[in-house]
Amino acid sequence: MKRTLLLVFQLVIINLSFFGSSYAQSYRPMAVDSAHWIVKLADGGMSWAVLDLWEYYCLGDTVIEDISYKKVFRRELEPTMDPPPFTPVSSYNLYGFLRDDTVNKKVYARSEVTYYNGCQQWEETMLFDFSQQIGDTLMQCNLPYFYEDTLSSITNEVVFDIATRVFTTYWSNFSYYEGIGSQFGLFEEMFMPIKSTSELEYTQLYYYCPDNSCGYVLPGITLLTVGEVFDFEVGDEFQYHNSAPAAMANADRINITGKYYSAEGDTVFYTRYHHSYTSSLSQNPSDRDLIYNFYTFEDTVFYTNLLAPISVYDDNFLLDGYIANYNYLCDSTVNGYYLTIGPGFEDDNISNEYGRGLGLTKSYFYSGTGGIVQNNNNLFYYRKGSETCGLPDVVSVIGIPDEQSVVIFPNPAKDFVQFILKSQAEQGTYSLINSQGKEILTDRAVPGLNTVSLENQPQGIYFLRIISNGKVSVNKVVIN
Repeated sequence: MKRTLLLVFQLVIINLSFFGSSYAQSYRPMAVDSAHWIVKLADGGMSWAVLDLWEYYCLGDTVIEDISYKKVFRRELEPTMDPPPFTPVSSYNLYGFLRDDTVNKKVYARSEVTYYNGCQQWEETMLFDFSQQIGDTLMQCNLPYFYEDTLSSITNEVVFDIATRVFTTYWSNFSYYEGIGSQFGLFEEMFMPIKSTSELEYTQLYYYCPDNSCGYVLPGITLLTVGEVFDFEVGDEFQYHNSAPAAMANADRINITGKYYSAEGDTVFYTRYHHSYTSSLSQNPSDRDLIYNFYTFEDTVFYTNLLAPISVYDDNFLLDGYIANYNYLCDSTVNGYYLTIGPGFEDDNISNEYGRGLGLTKSYFYSGTGGIVQNNNNLFYYRKGSETCGLPDVVSVIGIPDEQSVVIFPNPAKDFVQFILKSQAEQGTYSLINSQGKEILTDRAVPGLNTVSLENQPQGIYFLRIISNGKVSVNKVVIN
């Protein structure tokens, strides 16, 4: 008898500790990148048919009134009663914003929804309060104002293969899930039924996937891997041009000068040499010629997760995607996406494209609020081994003509930097400019060797501007 009582007592202790853990466990956030919610509008009659189907996708950060939020996009899916994969029938549009108050275990949102209880469209509203205890009155915006409900239970359960806390209301017997949403969806009102026709209808959270696309992203498209896109060799050359309306003549010419891998072999490093130029119109009313500004610098870039699809490198592919073969890139395979982001007016348009062995081949951004293309950078020439494609920009290649050629060394520098003007060059001037555009020093530049003292200059990025024979050269200098 004593043994039996002891066993029962031990079981009671175990059960109490389990249920107690449901209140003490760490908070599971809801506003996380790559989360997907699939919501359906169901027929409440005997057919239980799926009348409509849509998806929310959480991706990216923004700040509104000094508060950080995650962006939430929405797109329509083809209604079906079948399991994933689903078929998108519209593009993503920005639908709302989500944030967690992890200290107080609450979820706040701004969205297109105006709720019955008076919470207004695009105003911050409290969607879920996971700090409440059994018996508390619920004050969430997604609960209608015309009845008062309390919390009847908090349990540990597995929802969509995720162990989480389930909160159940007393009067309506509805459930909502920490870190996931409610049985009705994400932003959807927690009320049933909706009567838009003669039939009763209601929304339901159909699927939730915390870190993937519920099995339907880019159906039929096999993306290039990160390693296939950024597959370069020493000697490869790439030239880019920004054709945005405000951009004058320009080019960025890049040569791959080094390649090496990490010890694990999952990351590749490239050293690159840039010989580039921009231009602007002369401010002299009698001389409206272009003034060319030339600069050179070296940098190192790296790419990891080489066997992963390019969507791991650029997660906008999870919003849209396509495969193309372009003649101007000599029929190279290209993965790209085109996004429209906004509430339906003054929308931003974003597009990036990546080529096999070519890296980023296009970067486009149109600002809806500014009404202008701010960036339209395109690869127009490349050389890989013996293969060439396109016509090189000879201004980018030649830079300042030979009689004004400038050689700068060492770079990066410490106590001094030197540059050489070829002997045919006329006497000119040079200026050292800091990253804020302030001229630090200036002096004469003579044909031959010139030494610029860097003593007492803090570490950072500077620009050495050299004027000779009426031409201007601007070169990036790094002080270590």
